[in-house]
Formats: sequence, C-alpha cells, structure tokens
Amino acid sequence: MQQDHSNPAAANSPTGRSLRVVLLGASGMFGQRLAALLVSIDGVQLVLAGRRQRELEALARRLGDAIAIETLQIDLDHGDAERILIAARPDVLIDTCGPFQQRDYALARLAIAERFHYIDLADAADHVAGIGVLDAAARAAGVLITSGASTVPALSAAVIDAHRESFRQLLHVDIGITPGNRAERGAATVRSVLSTVGKPHIQFIDAAPAARAGWSSLRRHRYAKPVGARWLAYCAVPDPLLLPARYPGLRSLQMRAGLELHRMHFGTWLGGLLVRLRLLRSLTPYADWARRLSERWIDAGSDCGAMHVQMRGIGRNGAPLSIEWQLIAEYGDGPYVPTAAAASLVRLLITGQLQVRGAMPCIGLVPLHEFAHTLAQRSIRFATGPAA
Repeated sequence: MQQDHSNPAAANSPTGRSLRVVLLGASGMFGQRLAALLVSIDGVQLVLAGRRQRELEALARRLGDAIAIETLQIDLDHGDAERILIAARPDVLIDTCGPFQQRDYALARLAIAERFHYIDLADAADHVAGIGVLDAAARAAGVLITSGASTVPALSAAVIDAHRESFRQLLHVDIGITPGNRAERGAATVRSVLSTVGKPHIQFIDAAPAARAGWSSLRRHRYAKPVGARWLAYCAVPDPLLLPARYPGLRSLQMRAGLELHRMHFGTWLGGLLVRLRLLRSLTPYADWARRLSERWIDAGSDCGAMHVQMRGIGRNGAPLSIEWQLIAEYGDGPYVPTAAAASLVRLLITGQLQVRGAMPCIGLVPLHEFAHTLAQRSIRFATGPAA
C-alpha cells in the first residue's frame, strides 16, 4: 500500500511520518471516543467510516479542524464493502464494529491481501485467541494484524507486565471491570455481554482451564473513591485463554465484570440463572429491551467506573506479595479506556517504535506507560498499592 505523502498531517508529525487511518464504526460509542484520541496524534489522516453519513459528518464537525478529516459511508453487510475499503487506501484499518462473537477474519484477510495494518477492539475470547491463524500470511505481507486492542487483553496484560518483575513467582491474578451507570450503552456492547450470560466460558482455576457460567460467582470488590464497593460476576474474555502461557507457574486467572446498579447487576444474574436452568436459551433476544430499560435508569448511580488487576504470589525476597492496580474513571470518561490501546498502536506505528509484524492478540504491544500517555487528558487515573 502506498503511503499518502500528500497528507497534510505529516507536516505536523515530529518524525515526518503519516498514516491514513480508516476507523470503522466511527459514530458508535467507542468509535467516537477513539476518533477523539486519534485526532490528537501528530501524523494521522483520519477517515471516519460507518453506515450513517449524516452522523459521520456531524462527528467530523465536532472533532474540529485540527487535522484533515474525511468521511466514508460503508455497510460491512453490503457486497461492495471490500471494494469501498480498498478504494479508501488505508494504511491502518481499525474495526470497532462488534459484537465480535459473530465476526470472522474477512477484514483482517483483506488487510493482508492489500498490505495495510489491521486493529480491532474485540474482547470475544475465541475471536481474539484465533487471530494467530493469519500470522504467517501477515508476516509475509509485512503488516501488523492484531485483535483485542481493548481493555482486555491489551490493558490487563500491560498491567501484569508492568508489575511482573516484582514477583519471583506470580501465582494468582484477579481482574474486574465495572462501568458507571451513566455511561452510554452501545447496542453492540449490550448484545455482546448478554450473549455470554449464563453460557459456559473459560476461566483459569487450579492451574487449568475450567468452564464457568457467565455472570455466576458473585463477588464484591472495593475500589478507591468515588467508586466504592461494586458487585462483580464472571464474564467471558480472552485473558484466561491467553495469559497463563505468558506467565508460567500461574495457578489462577479469573475475570469478572459488574454493573453499578444492584437492580441491573442482579437482574442480569437472574437472567443468567434462567439460561443455566435451560428455561431460556439465551439473553441475546432481549438485548434491545434490556438496553431501553437500563436507559430509564440512566440518571441513577454515577458516571464513575473502575478496573482492577490484583496480583498475588511470592516476592523477590521470598515473602508473600500482593499488589493491586486500579483504574478510576470519572465524569463519564470510562468509555475511552477500551479505545486507548488502538490509539496507542497508531502512535507507536507513526513514531516507528512498533516494528512488530504478523498476526497476534494485542498482548505485549502497548506498555502501561503508553496507556497512561494516551489517556492523560481524560479524567482517568491509575493507582497501585497492596491488595486488600
């Protein structure tokens, strides 16, 4: 793929490099946040892509004129979508169009064939874990193809990597995510979550993969102020499938998520129980109804979300060691977190700091300090201390 050397963004880049970035799903909940992060990166020529031209144009106006912004109307379900993408001449294609449980690797294969980089924000376990099937072809094409550039596994792995050297032996990892109730509800996100509730998925327990039902195993976790205590339950993510191989000797790695309002969290738990009892086949058909119902309570709760990664094991001095890292997001900025990995990858590609090529889950590609840099202008803070 020929780089667009006429890109005016290159003039503002310290390295003189530029990348033409096509952002699929740009008018969606995460797409809008990612676009806002991308426009702050020197050397980005941004193309906002999606189904609704009017919404794309409105977003381009909101983002301002700091860089040249184009719009591209495209429907991935339409037969000419690949032709439209090829004509857009991307250097990087970023896909935010979930839910990824029902997606294949067609766009990643197109990226390899046309020799441009591909990044997606998937957190669907099998989708992220399977991307390596394209590794040989991606290496031969000289492109980066990565899946899971999201909160999990990209950020969760970056947190563990940043603290791994404190341990002689890392034994247990516990991860949790809880958004603020006033956060925007994306339709694709709601469908993705409900598709796994009550259904078996993999957690890593007693040094082996173990099937557990989505939204089971209720647990309460306390976060720093202003978030406080939140209920969490098992959710399906790639981490228990992928991270044990990265940290030899790990005995457990478990992932939970939670909703701030008790009525929503325990309502979802009850729905999962009905699925487990086979009284319902799935909660997916109720996704639109659940989203509308939750929006009736949008003014309840807070606009503060959180994430934790708790690590336990043996320290360098041979004594037991427990470390807990927390992320606290305020003022509705939580939805920026799942977009930070993709924005960081683009910046690292432009600056030449990321030379990795091939197809892989987004693990070990973005260090924790790069997440902090990307999110520095948002109401998001990191903190590390002893685990409770």
